[in-house]
Amino acid sequence: MTHMTTAHGKEAGNIISIRTDADGGSEHQISVGVETGTPKADEREHAGHPAAYMSPCDELVHHALAYIDRNICSPIDVASVARAVNVDRSHLSRTFHACVGMTAKAYIDAMRIERATAMLAESNLSIARVARRCGYTSADVFTRRFRAAHNTTPAQWRRGQRP
Repeated sequence: MTHMTTAHGKEAGNIISIRTDADGGSEHQISVGVETGTPKADEREHAGHPAAYMSPCDELVHHALAYIDRNICSPIDVASVARAVNVDRSHLSRTFHACVGMTAKAYIDAMRIERATAMLAESNLSIARVARRCGYTSADVFTRRFRAAHNTTPAQWRRGQRP
């Protein structure tokens, strides 16, 4: 099961905390720099809405997040997530962005980069193997996405982390 909470504020920025029980209770936090103007689940609860209420937006995104979390190591894309949750790709994209504050593609990339960063720090696997295990179709694509996220290549980042 996936639980999504958010925190807002200029000091903290927008934080989306996603806890997935399926993989041992891991928690992911993503800083989001996008203001959507759409109330998130926690904001509705604080505004007096019942905590048990789940809008279609929340339910769709909940299912999409669960699918992404289960399949993050596969070469999934927004179209495959949309097929898995039985909606049109553009509808998923709009709804995901409105509920989460980032696109589904950006979320998938952020989760893959987070996983890859941990693997680079904790293992001696080759860059190509880390890329494959994190769902990238090639080491080149992985390196481009990693550089965009960290302003350095995976190999340079790994060297900087080692004593």
